[in-house]
Amino acid sequence: MTTNDAKTKIHCISITGGNQLQAYRSDIDGLRAIAVISVIINHFSSKFLPGGYLGVDIFFVISGFVITRSLESTNREETFRAFIASFYRKRIRRIMPALLLCVAVGSVATVLVNPDPSQSLKTAIASVAGIGNLYLFHAASDYFSSSTKLNSFTHTWSLGIEEQFYVFYPVLFWMFTASKFRQHRYWFEAVLGGACLASLICFIVFQAQHSVAVFYLLPFRFWELGLGCLIARARQPRIGSTRPVAPVAAGLLGICLLLPERFIMPATILAVMSTGCIIHWGGRLSLIDRALSLPKMRFIGKISYSLYLWHWPVLVLSRWTVGIQWWTVPFQIAAMIGLATLSQRYIETPWRKGSVGERPGPVIWAGLVSSAALIAAVAVLAVPLKDKFFMGQHAPLSQRGPQSLNQPYSMAGFGEWRGSACIYQSDADAARPIDPASCTLGARSAQHRMLVIGNSYSAAFVRGFTSLVRDHGFALTLVSSWGASPTPSVPNYRPQAKANAALWHDVYPALEKSLKTGDVVVLLSDLIDLMPGGINPHPDQAVALMKSDLERMGDRFRRRGVKLVVVDSLPLVRDYNCAPDAAFKQWYAPSGGTCVFEHRKYHFARRQAVSDMLRSLHSRGLLYRVDLFSVFCPDEICSYSTRKVSALYRDEYSHPSVEAMPAVDRAFVLNFQKAGLIR
Repeated sequence: MTTNDAKTKIHCISITGGNQLQAYRSDIDGLRAIAVISVIINHFSSKFLPGGYLGVDIFFVISGFVITRSLESTNREETFRAFIASFYRKRIRRIMPALLLCVAVGSVATVLVNPDPSQSLKTAIASVAGIGNLYLFHAASDYFSSSTKLNSFTHTWSLGIEEQFYVFYPVLFWMFTASKFRQHRYWFEAVLGGACLASLICFIVFQAQHSVAVFYLLPFRFWELGLGCLIARARQPRIGSTRPVAPVAAGLLGICLLLPERFIMPATILAVMSTGCIIHWGGRLSLIDRALSLPKMRFIGKISYSLYLWHWPVLVLSRWTVGIQWWTVPFQIAAMIGLATLSQRYIETPWRKGSVGERPGPVIWAGLVSSAALIAAVAVLAVPLKDKFFMGQHAPLSQRGPQSLNQPYSMAGFGEWRGSACIYQSDADAARPIDPASCTLGARSAQHRMLVIGNSYSAAFVRGFTSLVRDHGFALTLVSSWGASPTPSVPNYRPQAKANAALWHDVYPALEKSLKTGDVVVLLSDLIDLMPGGINPHPDQAVALMKSDLERMGDRFRRRGVKLVVVDSLPLVRDYNCAPDAAFKQWYAPSGGTCVFEHRKYHFARRQAVSDMLRSLHSRGLLYRVDLFSVFCPDEICSYSTRKVSALYRDEYSHPSVEAMPAVDRAFVLNFQKAGLIR
């Protein structure tokens, strides 16, 4: 053991209540290194280490172990107030200085290159407040939340988990290990073990249907932290008694890191248990201990907290600027390690080990005041100074962002489509009736009616039917629900499930009942939930259910003389996670920044099953398939512009822009002529 190692020894309380000297565990630093390296590789590209996300789970086990050892080293003969104050003094000194610096620098850098930094800045504020995971969970339920890959502070969700754990765990620890309760010490292990078991069961049961909650919320992560706590309380086995355990556990952990994400549940459980075994049976100078204790591993482990903090902003800012390519990776890794080393040496270490902040009261107040000041500063950047520091140019759009889909649209002499009155934006709207009169464009004397229904995608097309209303005598009624299924029977996995049900089971039946011979029903959704890689875990079943719905609808309409039109999927630019401003060429993003455009073959392959199904029904005369793909992708590469339209999409969710609607309008007229719906 080196002199430096000797200085890092910590005093702990054994499970028998007596004092003992617990040596520095260099293998724990090695485990931290494995965890942070795995996370970073996965964040560069999941292709290289599919299970690298499990590095965070490794951190949770280590954190539970270290926090419990830290609590055991605190004098439990003192008062509860002094005990808690001492604990939070240590946590604030450990976490806050490096976090506040990273958030401050990252926020300033973000507003320079991100055309819409609001999501990142809100996450920054939540991370400083210790609720980053709760904010991201709430944002994930938003149908139009920004991509987490472009959020500079997405990674702070794990800090939120730990900080919420710190709220009640030290209280529980005091209750069962304070001197007057010491004779009942096994109660603590029993309560903690029961809570871990309950958390693990919830993790298993809710993983499939509520994966976002399982990912972000403490009740589903508690068992990982709790396992580390239990290991810290357990007796370590005698040296040599179970020598093969740690190597076997290390091998299993390595296998987990290589497993694809579809094995997330068994991989997580196995990785957490393997980490626990390495910690419990480690520290014995075995081959695994020696590997984890190599100088470079220990170095990465010591800077792992700052490295974790800085790696993600470096990656996100790279995506906005130079991109992530083979030649940029060495520079990005150097930036991560350099920033982490500086942070660890000049921010973390002075606060953790120096004489700064020895008294709990001033440290806690300093942490609260500093956090409040930074939150206020970031809030100013997010609201009154929004867009003031952006160095680039905005895409030429008359309406931008999904919020613009709510805007009314008027046609002189043909009435007004009233936007939000015709849309269910959330489940809260489900109880509100939709008045067809408020959602109709066209002359009262119109001979035929056209009903357009779908998800948010349909609202973007209201201007695309202008000629059919103005020149061909249709009255257009358009209703929409964010996240709606394309037909009634297709399962809905979006947060707006109640709104979807209200659209198809309350609004649509009355509208269909009013249709007459010669009328047209247009189903208009992006159909992305029916494709591989989407939110629907069973896309093939969803396609089959949609086909059954369309067969029933087509047969029913044919008997009534009503025509059914289904619009096939456009290029799935939502896969790009690319906002229009980012797609617009910026001087600071010579290689295109965040946007990596795909060949049209990619999009055809993604939608093939849906398109084949629609073609089949078209050939049987049950519906007419309209394909607008070439309007939005006339070239080999499907980008955000064409030779005729400079900005095809108003946001990163595939919603077409107002500027694209004249071309769409002409395409609808041509398709209706081919179908014999107009002359």
